Amino acid sequence: MTGAGVGPRRVRRPGLVTAIAALLVVWVCTSDRRQVGDSGEYVAMSINMSLGRPAALSTTDVTAVKERFAAWDLSFPVVFPQ
Repeated sequence: MTGAGVGPRRVRRPGLVTAIAALLVVWVCTSDRRQVGDSGEYVAMSINMSLGRPAALSTTDVTAVKERFAAWDLSFPVVFPQ
């Protein structure tokens, strides 16, 4: 007897895999963006440091950061209330 037909049978379902992948892509594309905690403050401080300024945020810096976040359609209501 030859080895043909011995071992686990491999099931091929490319349609199922494609459907699951498409569903995952749709979920990711339609999900809401979320910000957690004070990450907005960290982003603002890193922007300051990347421009060669101290990490501390002045009133002018906070205003500039709010404008930049608004341009990116982001908000951090806990750290930078509107």
